[in-house]
Amino acid sequence: MRPLLAIIIWLTLIGGLYSYMNARENVEPQQQAVIQKVSDKYTLVVTTTFDTEPDHFKLKTDTDPDASILIRLNGLEIFRLVQALKGGDRVVVDNINSMHVGVNEFLLEVSPSLDAHKMPGAIRAQLFRSDQELVDKTFWTESGEKIISNFKVEIGPDTSDGDKREH
Repeated sequence: MRPLLAIIIWLTLIGGLYSYMNARENVEPQQQAVIQKVSDKYTLVVTTTFDTEPDHFKLKTDTDPDASILIRLNGLEIFRLVQALKGGDRVVVDNINSMHVGVNEFLLEVSPSLDAHKMPGAIRAQLFRSDQELVDKTFWTESGEKIISNFKVEIGPDTSDGDKREH
């Protein structure tokens, strides 16, 4: 009786797994959404209150060099600064061409220098469209910690509609 029960349980489990695997293959793929690019000129300005330098504790590889400032837009890298930067200096990223209609997300990674552990610091990120400010964000860090922050901005289909500002 026990061997018969074990065979029934085994057939039920394997049969259920087989049905699940076949049902998964028959699902139709979702269609990709059409992404409408924008033609306006966008500029991102990043200012730090502390000195930056590449992260000394990051694993160093040939394919991904460490950076003092790394900026990504919608998951794609748009800027990498590999040398040190003095506090108060501005980094200007001109002609950002990967913006699209809808919500766009920027990710900022800023590595403070080893001497920046003495006091808290901040970075200021400003996004401009044709010299009109869309976003002005400030991100703070505790003493010497790396800043990894993001912000989102919604872009309309053209410049004639009202901009949605985020503060």
